[in-house]
Amino acid sequence: MNEEILRIEGLKVYFYTYAGVVKAIEGVNLSVRKGECFGLVGETGCGKSVTMRSVIKLVPPPGRIVSGKIYFEGLDVLSLPESEVRKLRGRKIGFIVQEPMSALDPLYKVGYQAGEPLLVHGLVKDVKEMWKRVVNLFKTVMIPEPKERSRNYPHELSGGMKQRVVIATAISCVPDLIIADEPTTNVDVTIQAQILDLLRDLRRKYGTTLILVTHNLGIVAEMCDRVAVMYAGQIVELANVYDLFKDPLHPYTKGLLEAVPIITKSREVRLKPIPGTIPNLIRPPPGCRFHPRCSLVAEICKRERPPMVEVKPEHYVACWLYAKR
Repeated sequence: MNEEILRIEGLKVYFYTYAGVVKAIEGVNLSVRKGECFGLVGETGCGKSVTMRSVIKLVPPPGRIVSGKIYFEGLDVLSLPESEVRKLRGRKIGFIVQEPMSALDPLYKVGYQAGEPLLVHGLVKDVKEMWKRVVNLFKTVMIPEPKERSRNYPHELSGGMKQRVVIATAISCVPDLIIADEPTTNVDVTIQAQILDLLRDLRRKYGTTLILVTHNLGIVAEMCDRVAVMYAGQIVELANVYDLFKDPLHPYTKGLLEAVPIITKSREVRLKPIPGTIPNLIRPPPGCRFHPRCSLVAEICKRERPPMVEVKPEHYVACWLYAKR
């Protein structure tokens, strides 16, 4: 379980816009272990998806990976030519995209789109064999009447069905790593539960490593082994899921947990919203990026970025409350 499959070192991703340079990712460091479910949590716009898209070098324009290292199974991904990265996409790293409504091409049948990775990576001998594999894939992701559904176009399927097609596409080549970017967005709670059960079963069946990108802390508590909390393009806390929920250290993590509704008998319990908003990343605040919203802010927080320190075994936090000054 401790064998490393993915390591990100000092990743910086900037978006060069007419308004200015958006410093979307600023020095992210992560390590994901083989076979685990790793959660990446944070508010919308904090950089979760951009970080994960960097792993397969698909940062949308005008974004650019400015610096950093990304190692997948020992390979330096960012130094590889595009032809070699294409061999990783789908075959070694599956990506469940965030918006199934727009991810599927309306001009092609969903079965062909799910099976195309098999053709690209030479895992089937012809299109006929691909269609047979697609039917089995659709059975795996619990699509009813898989043979008939494989011949449908995206507009003929519901949102939940489209999400299953996207998952089928990501797992078609049985990759070593699956990145699930908000896989339960825009579906009702019943479908959410089915999708999470499906991801759990796939991980158990194939021993696949799963990175779950979400803002839903309930999903993290249910699915993940370890979790990193992201704020304004930086990792602020990293721990196993039990320690993070039992003893959160960073003020932002505490704020996230306090903002989660809890069903209790008492009606006196009120949610505690985090004041303010995510900063403008064209002109991010100096020092700790969370300091304008933090109730425990000190002068050093306004000047210097806190280092990531290990407070307890495998529990890391970037906060001046725990770092040596």
